[in-house]
Amino acid sequence: MQDAPEFDAKRLQFLKDVFPTLSRVAFLGLRGDWNDTNARAIRAAAEAQGVTLFLADIYAEAFDLMEKDRPDALVVALQPASYHNRHTIIDFVLRHRIPTIYPDRQYVLDGGLMCYAVDYSEIFAQVAGYVDKILGGAKPGDLPVQQPTKFESSSTLRPPRQLA
Repeated sequence: MQDAPEFDAKRLQFLKDVFPTLSRVAFLGLRGDWNDTNARAIRAAAEAQGVTLFLADIYAEAFDLMEKDRPDALVVALQPASYHNRHTIIDFVLRHRIPTIYPDRQYVLDGGLMCYAVDYSEIFAQVAGYVDKILGGAKPGDLPVQQPTKFESSSTLRPPRQLA
């Protein structure tokens, strides 16, 4: 699963807007994705904003790296591994007081700071519309490709959950 390339760049911009003095930001993702379109977009955005961005590979010693090379903030990539480990990630950043932006609202509901994500209810409605058209006889190849047009940003408006 992957966002459009501009999503991670936008997440970085939100962090920079909220914390303007950011200079070092970790990108929690996969080493194999570090050179893909999404990572290139956020790296270019970081350079344009004067931010040093470094990879914290979720499958390597990401937490050890962040403890050693303390980032000012963290951008979490949209990855199944990140979502599956979201409670561990949230606990870590809360303990180390690292401002973090996430790719899904569930992270915020679980105690994370903020997110910027597509509105999945809109996507599900688009899919339902396509299914209806196809069942009505439309050829899938004749249907236009649609991009999300509705996004959500959330932030923790209550104290984060207590650490165990």
